[in-house]
Amino acid sequence: MKSQNIDTDEINILQIVSTIWHRKWLILAIIITSIFISIYCYYSIPNTYRSNINIQVNLDSKGGMSSILSRLPLGSNKANNYGSEIELIKSRKLLSEVVDDLNLNESQLNIKLKNKEPEPLLPYIKKINTYLNELFSSLATKKNKYESLSKKILITKKLQSMLSVSYSDSGKFLTIKIESYRPELSTRIVNSIAKIYMQHKEKQIKEQQKNTLNWLSSELASIKKDIMRSENELIPLSGNEDSPDIRVMLKLKEDELNSLSSKKNELEQKIEIDEIHYKNLEGVTEPTIILESPLIKSTPQIEKAQTSISDAENKLLELSLKYGPKHPSYIIAKENLYNEKSILKRQVRNLLNTYISIFEIETKKIKSLEKLLSKNKIELQKLRQSENIYLKKLREIETYRSLYNMTLKRFQEAQSINNLKQEIATVLDYSLVEDAQKTSRQNLISTMIVFLGFFISIFISLFLGIIDQGIHSKDDLNNLTEAPILTNLPKVKNRKKIGQSYNFIQDKIYLESIYRLRTRLRTIDKNKKMLSITSAIPKEGKSTTVLHLAKALSELEKVLVIDIDFRRHSITKDLNISNEKSGLSDIILNKAKFSDAIIRNSKEGFDILGVGTALDYPNALLSSDMMGKILMHLRNHYDRIIIETPPVQLFSDAEVVSKLVDATLLIVKADYTKKKDLTATIEQLEQININILGIILNQTVFTSKEKHYDKYIQNSKA
Repeated sequence: MKSQNIDTDEINILQIVSTIWHRKWLILAIIITSIFISIYCYYSIPNTYRSNINIQVNLDSKGGMSSILSRLPLGSNKANNYGSEIELIKSRKLLSEVVDDLNLNESQLNIKLKNKEPEPLLPYIKKINTYLNELFSSLATKKNKYESLSKKILITKKLQSMLSVSYSDSGKFLTIKIESYRPELSTRIVNSIAKIYMQHKEKQIKEQQKNTLNWLSSELASIKKDIMRSENELIPLSGNEDSPDIRVMLKLKEDELNSLSSKKNELEQKIEIDEIHYKNLEGVTEPTIILESPLIKSTPQIEKAQTSISDAENKLLELSLKYGPKHPSYIIAKENLYNEKSILKRQVRNLLNTYISIFEIETKKIKSLEKLLSKNKIELQKLRQSENIYLKKLREIETYRSLYNMTLKRFQEAQSINNLKQEIATVLDYSLVEDAQKTSRQNLISTMIVFLGFFISIFISLFLGIIDQGIHSKDDLNNLTEAPILTNLPKVKNRKKIGQSYNFIQDKIYLESIYRLRTRLRTIDKNKKMLSITSAIPKEGKSTTVLHLAKALSELEKVLVIDIDFRRHSITKDLNISNEKSGLSDIILNKAKFSDAIIRNSKEGFDILGVGTALDYPNALLSSDMMGKILMHLRNHYDRIIIETPPVQLFSDAEVVSKLVDATLLIVKADYTKKKDLTATIEQLEQININILGIILNQTVFTSKEKHYDKYIQNSKA
């Protein structure tokens, strides 16, 4: 087998050209057909004329309304764009008005101006048109989906198909184009579309201005209601003659809360200090020590008692100097001092009890102040919440008033603009009949059809070449195998036998190809006396090739032809050998001798050994030692032995026999044998080391160059 390790990315140009050339007549037929179609289209496609008109559109202005609506957070304005303008122009509503404006009917739209047909082609074009009309009428089995629609809607839909609208962002304008079969009709339609569009825009501006005024008026009323509602909600918080303003109340409450907090703090500090002094006096009974405490403040009674004690002590001291302790004066003075001290002690105790009561009262007063502070804090918090509401309402009222003033200003502005003529679209220049452009594309379409036909034919040829698995030429064989191609036999008509005798082919090219095969066989190796001829599949021309090769070799050598195709025994039948005649099978089974089985064909010059008795399973006989001995015996008596075997892909007989001969020839029928069958056959034979001497390409179609041989021969005879 030829190596298949070829770079798949490499394109074989010669193979592509060969594939295309092999189907040249198909390509030519498709190209000629496309030429006829292009000619028909050139004279059948009507001329079309295009008129256009430019409309400058300023959607940013909106007729002066953008200065109002763009500054308001709410409103009836919706985002507009050029896409919506294009859809408006294409809408059935606008185009139906165009139909009414121009009083269009279907016949006006269908009047066509075609290229004038040449006189020789006129009858043919008419016949084709008639045939196509009949064909389309027969195919139109379904009801037209527009049949139930009114004529006006049909005309409107026709206009939609004729219309195209584009937008230029640089110039801010729309371009409307109409294509029809007549220039004046295109001009009328495009001008009418522009006029109706302008009317729509004027109506839209008026409606928009009206809607804007209505909306602004309703917004003013709504804002006014909001202001009144907010003011009513603010009245309870603003104060009056009976109740102060919320801010005054908040100030008073804050002052009161600060005063209570200050009192509470002072009282707490005092109680804390008094409590410390009181703890220092716990367990103290001496009045003088108690009076030294900051907690106890002297009173006139205590000061009087202290003076009396001082006087009593002085008097007692004087008496102690004069009298003894038992003197009555001294005793009286001492009792008097004791009484004065008792009085002071009692007064100090009473004063201390009084301060204890005051301490307890102050403690209770702190608790009362705490409750009062908590209450005032809650009230202050409520007042602050009310103040927040109050301030919020003030801001709300201020916002509403600002919005009201702005809306009122816009309302007044809109009223002023409403009296002015606003334009958001301007027709730059209406279309004229002279400006209509002929847009017919007959030349382009006709040329494209021819080129398309050419490319389609090339594509079909390449596609058929890709899917085609047949073998057509020597190039196909060279791409499949390295085995040499010994010859290629031309395809001839007469290969049948006539009467009881086999009719050998007399075609000079065929015979020359057979002689070329004979020469190559004798040149390659004369020692290869025994040859088997086989094929991949049946009906590839083995028998015919074997007989003609044997006849050609018999002119120079002694030749024996052996037919071992026990199933079809083609050679036996072609040479009209009786089925009862002994043959190869009889010799192998020792039922006949060589002299009984071999037929001497003196007329053609070679001998024949037929199959003999038919066998269902001849493989065992062919594989026997007897078969080898028979062939060895025959080799000694003939210069050349040619054996026809069954197809390799069907039976193993060919493989068995090929092992016994010197070389094997493969017959390949052009345009019949598949590549996969030949590849499989060669692989099978190579696996068992069969010597494939070469390939014979049978029934090929010769090129004109190869056919020059026949002409050369005839001229030489003349």
